[in-house]
Amino acid sequence: MISPIPSWTAQRTGLGARLSPHTLEEWQLERFRQVIRYAREKSRFYHDHLAHVDPGAVTRREDLAGIPFTFPKEIVEQGTRMVCISAGEISRITTLFTSGSQGPPKRICFTRNDLDRTVDFFACGMSTLVTPKDRVMICMSSKNPDSIGDLLQQGLARIGVSSLIYGNIRDVDQAAGRAGEFDCLVGLPAEMLYLARTAPGLRPATVLLSADYVPDSIIQVLESTWQCRVFTHYGMTETGYGGGVQCGARQAYHLRDADLLVEIVDPDTGTPLPPDRTGEVVLTTLQNEAMPLIRYRTGDLAKMAADPCPCGASLHCLDKVSGRLSNTVHLDDQICLSLAHLDEVMYAIPGLRGYRAAVHPPRQVHLTLDMGVKETFPELADQLKRTLSLPVEITIGYAPLPPCTPNGKRVLTLG
Repeated sequence: MISPIPSWTAQRTGLGARLSPHTLEEWQLERFRQVIRYAREKSRFYHDHLAHVDPGAVTRREDLAGIPFTFPKEIVEQGTRMVCISAGEISRITTLFTSGSQGPPKRICFTRNDLDRTVDFFACGMSTLVTPKDRVMICMSSKNPDSIGDLLQQGLARIGVSSLIYGNIRDVDQAAGRAGEFDCLVGLPAEMLYLARTAPGLRPATVLLSADYVPDSIIQVLESTWQCRVFTHYGMTETGYGGGVQCGARQAYHLRDADLLVEIVDPDTGTPLPPDRTGEVVLTTLQNEAMPLIRYRTGDLAKMAADPCPCGASLHCLDKVSGRLSNTVHLDDQICLSLAHLDEVMYAIPGLRGYRAAVHPPRQVHLTLDMGVKETFPELADQLKRTLSLPVEITIGYAPLPPCTPNGKRVLTLG
């Protein structure tokens, strides 16, 4: 079945039957010009940041390269100056901490309209996974008004689907006891794998993984253990949560094109890259009222899908997101280690429920594994040394190891 996202995009952009990659690009560029004018007029930061930009000169996609990037550090340092509305018009402020909850936070502002657009996208995207007869357990976020869990619940309600916001998995046995009541589970990849290793008898029909890098090894474990179909979603708080979601073909992400303009650039030079090259994802919010982001450097690595989606949709899609720049450590001039690569290797280990990784200079990698049983696994260290081609030190514990940090993100730490 063709993804519902293109039809949603056609309606949201007003292009209707005229929607095509070409007409969408023209529409996005016009919105991009409008966003520059709006942000420069309403935001003190963008008034200065875009002072020398001529919006009218952006007539082709190639012209985007002449517009300055916005960086995460600027949200931290200039947050209040980036806002385009009065304090009374703000419906929600979300505080984001950096990896490991260290350093000053980023604060992202939304109006009611900004949040309603996210709800609308969630309703459309989730219709691929569930029908009104299904029940969804949301294993992430909180029940706070307009949290991501609440927005997802609102979106599900729009398509007649009932749901429960359970929250992040902290007590896995308790979560397993509830999960059997639901047809679809939504959660972070590491937490869903932890649940699958603990409760292999669960039989959800579908699972949606979101809010972190999704290793192929986790998808394979979930599908083989639970005999379910696993979908993935890409998005981030800075851009209004929703970004792109897989269709029934479960390959590339169908993008939220009515609200986001996506670019892929060289992480080092900022130069736009062709569709076959992996680079850093750069996003521009095309509709956000409270805090638009223009050419925002996400730190995520991906490429555009080279071929049309097998579902038959004609719009460009985003290929698999392959990790974050911040979770890559250079061990020396020739060797670097990424959390994404570690995830693929580690989560393929039979019985592994979770792990922690720390890098100790110059090239020592320390791994703490939760195997769920009181055994020593003496062959694992040698196996991982061969696979990773690195000196590896392993600690295996029986006590449950929380799959994520308290803020829901997994990080590669330097010891």
